[in-house]
Amino acid sequence: MQFATTLSSVPAASPDRAVLAQRIPDWLAALEPLRGESGMVDEIADAENALDALRRRCL
Repeated sequence: MQFATTLSSVPAASPDRAVLAQRIPDWLAALEPLRGESGMVDEIADAENALDALRRRCL
């Protein structure tokens, strides 16, 4: 498979801060079912910390 691109190609737009901030509650809700999973405590804590850091940057 080949991809047509050049060094001057415009990069894909990244979501703005407002869009990211709106998605944070959904991402937190997606973590809820995993809370009871054994071995997921550290991963869930890491994800929540990352989302909290993202929330602070979006404000």
